[in-house]
Amino acid sequence: MPPVGLKLLHPLKPPTYPTTQNFGENPNWYPLTHGHNGIDYGVPLRTSIFATLPGTVIRVIGDNSGYGNHVRVSHADNLTSIYGHMDEHNWSSVHEGDQVVAGQELGLSGNTGHSSGPHLHFEVREGTIAFDPLPFIVTSLGGPVVIGQGDTVVVQKPLFKVRILANPTINVRSGPSIVYPKINSMNMAELADVLELGGTEIWVRTPKGFIALRYNGDNLAEIVTE
Repeated sequence: MPPVGLKLLHPLKPPTYPTTQNFGENPNWYPLTHGHNGIDYGVPLRTSIFATLPGTVIRVIGDNSGYGNHVRVSHADNLTSIYGHMDEHNWSSVHEGDQVVAGQELGLSGNTGHSSGPHLHFEVREGTIAFDPLPFIVTSLGGPVVIGQGDTVVVQKPLFKVRILANPTINVRSGPSIVYPKINSMNMAELADVLELGGTEIWVRTPKGFIALRYNGDNLAEIVTE
């Protein structure tokens, strides 16, 4: 059984990318584990992936099968986290033996190994047995969100704020383009922090996901300067 009070920091920022396969699903595809042994998140190629707990990197493997290029981190309480199907080129930000903190970048997502499309396979094991991590996932461990950059950990601060102009709502998507699925919506006059730019200059990432500032000649949001 997972330890009492376990909290797993979400491996993606923002934590709004769609889940494409849950734990335990499709047992016919995974007979050895009686179902899918992790959570799959549909993310664009080369999306940053972050450690769910502090620990030691025990495996950084380039592989054309199974998990594909992936990172494994050992944690306290006999826990191990696995981050699978990472990118083909310069995909890992860490090396075996590195000590990492929760929220530190491990590398970039991809489509390697047994994968039908770009996604992150996130798995947590106690010993050798995988369990459903979903009930334990949180978006914050009680402090500011941190992002690891090499040996430095910095607080992620908003770049600026925007106010929604679209009437009555604007679509929030999982990536910086209309080809990515809608995962949320925001209302007219709603304010949002911008965490990063994406795609072309018209797309920005908010805590809810990506929105377009301008589309088909229409201004959908404006930068708040006051």
